[in-house]
Amino acid sequence: MIMAARRKMDIPYRTISSKHPIWTVSLIVSSPVNHDLVRNLISVYMTSPNEGWAVGTFSTIIHHVNGKWENASGQPGEHLNDVKMVTPTEGWAVGGGTGLGEILHYTGGQWTLEGTPMLRLILFVLAFPSPCDGWIVGATILDLTGGTLD
Repeated sequence: MIMAARRKMDIPYRTISSKHPIWTVSLIVSSPVNHDLVRNLISVYMTSPNEGWAVGTFSTIIHHVNGKWENASGQPGEHLNDVKMVTPTEGWAVGGGTGLGEILHYTGGQWTLEGTPMLRLILFVLAFPSPCDGWIVGATILDLTGGTLD
């Protein structure tokens, strides 16, 4: 079921030092959200104020564009723990939850499995100092150089 949710919550936060101003954090959810998709999200990456990606359990991938979140998942698989876009049209997602580490690559408008799932290798975090060089961290450290795994 798709429901429109709108919530605003202001949480004042004061820093320890009196030299810093008071910060206010606002949470606003105003786009239609399929709650079956979003209840188990783990990571979100926004490429702009109007576009972003979120990943979660059971290979959940949702895409925010044109003011709404839409399902972008491929086939069911492992839990996805992180997502990063290196350009608006290319990105990576990693995960693993039942003992198979997975790396997904977004290019050409779709997410595809990169290589074969890795037995007993759960992957947690992606880092990209540049669009062509990245690191994947989990039960090991993997190097993405020039967009390929080394």
